[in-house]
Amino acid sequence: MQTLGITGASGFIGSYLSQNLRPSFVLRRFLRPSSVTVNSNQSHDFVGDMSDSLSIERFVAGVDTLIHLANSNYPRDHADLVSHDISVNLVNTVKIFETFAQANPSGHVVFFSSGGAIYDPDLPREPRKETDRTSPISSYGVQKLAAEQFLAVICQKSGLRATVLRVSNPYGTLLSPERSQGIIGVALARMKANLPLKLFGSLDTVRDYVHLSDVVSAVEKVIDSPPAKGVMRVYNVGLGVGTSTAELLTCIEKVADKKIEKIISSQAAAEPGWNVLDTAKLSSELGWKAQTDLSSGLRKTFLS
Repeated sequence: MQTLGITGASGFIGSYLSQNLRPSFVLRRFLRPSSVTVNSNQSHDFVGDMSDSLSIERFVAGVDTLIHLANSNYPRDHADLVSHDISVNLVNTVKIFETFAQANPSGHVVFFSSGGAIYDPDLPREPRKETDRTSPISSYGVQKLAAEQFLAVICQKSGLRATVLRVSNPYGTLLSPERSQGIIGVALARMKANLPLKLFGSLDTVRDYVHLSDVVSAVEKVIDSPPAKGVMRVYNVGLGVGTSTAELLTCIEKVADKKIEKIISSQAAAEPGWNVLDTAKLSSELGWKAQTDLSSGLRKTFLS
């Protein structure tokens, strides 16, 4: 029976993984103190700060596969937070990689990078491949790409195994109406609350939306087939279909059977205007393919 450790387990991706990964896995969740409720004080839960070395050492002890999701910023965060991003996100991420490698040099890290923030936005409008040029334009994207590169170095030195998942735009649960990231979950939540939706960037922005159920199946595939010792591999995870923000909102309104008031923000978004992922590598090597089209996924999310 394999033990999985999930950091960022209180986030919407981590929560979904915790609830939907195969029950044959033994799960350990690393939670922020602010996310703890009366229902989360379980023997498999570890509560602490990612900067606390002792907490991380205790958490990774006995873990076979570490799924690292913990992150405290978004692509839209302002440039004046770069130093904070480095100290809180990048440094802590590299520390947990090193700590896990020391505790289990034959272990497997599954790192959630970014499929939308690291590729060069000036590339032709063709689905991005893992070998395409990277040139992030946000602190978030720079930090994710740097973490990938440090992870590769750690693998080479320690023999650690690693899989980087460059996930596009995941969705599948309703999100807090106050969030500024995660347009589908936020839009549906605000529609249910009869609140207007604040939009950043152009309605012509194109994204690749992948349902969390398909993200779970991708994670299970890579856990079941880890790479060789010392190897880090990279896979895109997405639907492989581009949808503009305007098209997405039309689909959301159709699913919810109501219109939503839109407020266009003047705040510039440090994000590419077009991003769709090519997932042929994950398909050919591990037999994975997204199963949930956007319309079906929106209906499932609305009813969740």
